[in-house]
Amino acid sequence: MGKKGRFVLFVISLLLTIGVAGYIGFRIVRVQQEASTYRASQADASAEAVKSDSSVAPAESVRESSVSSSSTGSSVVAKATATPTPTPAAKTMISIRGDILDEDGSTDTSYPDYLSQLLEKNGYTNYTVENNTWDNSGTLSQMALAGVSDNDINTYITAHQNNANGAELDATEYIVRDDLSQYKKDRDDLDAIPVICMGYYGGWNNDPNELAEQIQKILDTYTQKDDYVVVGMYPYNEVDTASYDQAMTDAFGDHYLALTSDILDQPAFDDAGHQEIAQAIYDKLNSLGYLKAQTSAESADSNAVTSASEAQ
Repeated sequence: MGKKGRFVLFVISLLLTIGVAGYIGFRIVRVQQEASTYRASQADASAEAVKSDSSVAPAESVRESSVSSSSTGSSVVAKATATPTPTPAAKTMISIRGDILDEDGSTDTSYPDYLSQLLEKNGYTNYTVENNTWDNSGTLSQMALAGVSDNDINTYITAHQNNANGAELDATEYIVRDDLSQYKKDRDDLDAIPVICMGYYGGWNNDPNELAEQIQKILDTYTQKDDYVVVGMYPYNEVDTASYDQAMTDAFGDHYLALTSDILDQPAFDDAGHQEIAQAIYDKLNSLGYLKAQTSAESADSNAVTSASEAQ
């Protein structure tokens, strides 16, 4: 092939090379344009999704209110909080132990019940009365019910038997009721104000000093020792009331409440008598300064607790 032929082939090869290079360059530019368009469309779709999510709050989320601060210009987010349920104010318990004075069960409302009514009527709603009385029971059984030790009770029984010198004793002088387990319970009145009214059915060897000692045994089972009332109920058997009252006054001082005829002019076992006993106990508690009315704040808390309970 001559020089002319080789030149023609060179030109053709050159043109082919330029054409192929141009085509490749064109395809590269085209692919880049398509990729850029795809990325732009994806970015737009993501932005739209974010905008849509931010415009709808989840149903379970807590609403927040933005409060602007005038002094700093900053924004404070305040979250809604649940209203706390008020704690009820603690009530002071008055624990009544001893004789219920209802031999035949004919009294529908006892003196502990009437005392509770008097407290509520006079605005002392921060007090509660617990009836721990046990009727037809001697003082030995009353001590056992209150948790006085068996050793102390047996000491009294032995002394009574020795003092009798073989003579027959009333059952209450040496026997603790055999149904004690049916009535005895875990004590929930240890911090209460005790009111003791016992001795009518015997169990103290007809000795007022021994009765005072037995009452003290019961008082000692309470954790607080300063506030208490001892009610003097003259027993069914013959007793020197002057000696009885003197022994109680010597032992308990102003804490002793003698149910004399000027206080109790109705039969103690009647409904009217129970009302008079309750009134006398109420007056004694008041005169000793044990009854303290609720403060305004405590009363408000109590009303709030009641309202919250009713709302629920």
